[in-house]
Amino acid sequence: MPNRNRKKNHNLLGLPSGRGSSDGINRPRLDFQPSRILVASAVDLPGVLHPVVASLSVLKDLDDTALANSMLKLQDEVIYFTLKRVLNDQRPGIDAEPKDLQMVVLKRLIFAQVETILVAQTGFGKSLIFQTFTLLTGKITIQVIPLVALGQQQLLDTEAIPGAKPCLITAETKALDSGIFRKILALEYTHILLGPEQLLSTEFQDILVNSNFRRQVGLIAIDEAHCISMWSSFRAEYASLHRIRALLPRTAVLFACTATMDPYTEGRIVKDAGFQYFGSWNTRDGIIRMSVDRPDIALVIVQLPSRNQREALTFILNDASKLDGEDNDPSPQNIKKTIIFGNSIKDVSTICKDFRSILLRQHQYSHKQCIDVVRIFTSRTPQIDRDSVLSSFRRPDSKIRILVATTAFGMGLDIPDVEVVVQFKAIKAGRQSQPTGTQLEIQNSLSTVCCDLWQRIGRAARGSSIRGIAYICLESNLWSDQRKRNQ
Repeated sequence: MPNRNRKKNHNLLGLPSGRGSSDGINRPRLDFQPSRILVASAVDLPGVLHPVVASLSVLKDLDDTALANSMLKLQDEVIYFTLKRVLNDQRPGIDAEPKDLQMVVLKRLIFAQVETILVAQTGFGKSLIFQTFTLLTGKITIQVIPLVALGQQQLLDTEAIPGAKPCLITAETKALDSGIFRKILALEYTHILLGPEQLLSTEFQDILVNSNFRRQVGLIAIDEAHCISMWSSFRAEYASLHRIRALLPRTAVLFACTATMDPYTEGRIVKDAGFQYFGSWNTRDGIIRMSVDRPDIALVIVQLPSRNQREALTFILNDASKLDGEDNDPSPQNIKKTIIFGNSIKDVSTICKDFRSILLRQHQYSHKQCIDVVRIFTSRTPQIDRDSVLSSFRRPDSKIRILVATTAFGMGLDIPDVEVVVQFKAIKAGRQSQPTGTQLEIQNSLSTVCCDLWQRIGRAARGSSIRGIAYICLESNLWSDQRKRNQ
């Protein structure tokens, strides 16, 4: 394993000036042809990669500059071709290219073992990093997820990776498979996806203290890490994730990623996730930020009327009456794939009911078409219905054209061809934003609102050739307040 006590060069890759033993064991595999990664069978690929990556994890003969440079070049090529292979397997027929920053972060995590927080735009492909880590290293990845729906999507994506055998731990999956913890302890799974509640459960902590399991863990990945700040008030386990860092060896690397991290959220992530547990981590070297701007999404601010506010949303149905086919029937496919976010389950339910009524009465849709075209997604939607909605909405030819949702759909879920996102009404700040709160509390609360809104907007235009538009619909009294402030 790399020697963490050796002096490091603080560059973007986090690579030290030299690592490794001098006993001649585990010589670098400089004869390896990285292009083999693209054509190796899914069964054979992990066995091909693991010894190569292990040999490249030790920089030897530090006075031999040519050897060191050859190893660094091969590290880059192995990571590049592995990412490209995973992208090819996850998205057959699409010639996707790995992003430079994805390669940089994987190189930090694997070869430098630098614990990292990555802030990158929605749709960047942050999950590809921790999905690929195990394929390269052979070590287990523990992934902390905020929502079961997100875990289910990432479970499917991870299953497409050669050699991967992921599992998702929820109350439901534990009930369906009483032996799931025994299988985890027996090292049957390569990727373990679970929420903070399951991670901090007594059952899972009993696994974490097992020495054989501990040795096999390579990465703890915290997806949508801003939830540590946003959700810890009602999901207390998020504030206790640092307890897990204390249970795992130093050789297991900690990684967190998000698209929204202000200074307050950053402090919470660093402290509550345990980034400073070993004392060597620092913000300058540990955080990588890229622009979170989404130039592929246009923003439009809409003033809602003081009455009949939901009627202001009916522009979404402008194309609903376009007729197709010999019978001149209305074609739902003419409606752009849309997500409407409401701030409450009541708003979501009412919007859905209104839209179905409009399609039925004004656009001559059948009752079945109305139900198919407009669907609901909230925390109270039964799991079987959520699974069905997600499965259908992902399809390019989905009958679902308008999904009305709460923030339960606002993070991480990747539907590539969503063209329109609507935020109905301003997101309310928390209680600490009331006038009795301190200025810092007000600022933190408003920052949380901005993070939540940006996550929702980020559901649009996630496909490489898709452009989106986000409508932020605000109550009329907010416009009046703004005019007063401008006077």
